[in-house]
Amino acid sequence: MAAIICWLFYRKQKHELKNSAAIVIVLPFVLAILIVFKQALHLNQTIQEATFIFYHISG
Repeated sequence: MAAIICWLFYRKQKHELKNSAAIVIVLPFVLAILIVFKQALHLNQTIQEATFIFYHISG
């Protein structure tokens, strides 16, 4: 998915990204954003489960 995003960004911004070395710079940032998004979803799910368990235990 990150490679596709980089490729689309590269094609759209050809005048700014003239060499393929820019992909090497953009790719880690895209991967980092995807990882942060995935971890945020996981954290949200964990908080919801903890809240459910807390209310279930506390009655």
